[in-house]
Amino acid sequence: LKVTLRGKKMMQFLDKVNAIVMPRVRDFRGINSHGIDEHGNLTFGIKEHTVFPEIILENARVSFGVEITLVPRQPMKREEALTFYRGLGLPLEKEVKATKKK
Repeated sequence: LKVTLRGKKMMQFLDKVNAIVMPRVRDFRGINSHGIDEHGNLTFGIKEHTVFPEIILENARVSFGVEITLVPRQPMKREEALTFYRGLGLPLEKEVKATKKK
């Protein structure tokens, strides 16, 4: 199943994901920033659809994951996309820079 949301409905969905769904994800540490591609699209997954408040656990016979892709209107570089998604309030993982051991 694929759904495209734009405008007001997209913002409502994104607000729900930020405020309700992400806090309900077990061991959530942020959205991996490596999910941003060379055009600025962000793709991330949620392992269980049952974190959405509309799902009634007793009626959920099968558990499945949800993949969400955010596509900005204008392609942008990765650094611009990081700033853009943080500005939207998405909880992106902090990038840890690798240090060389001697």
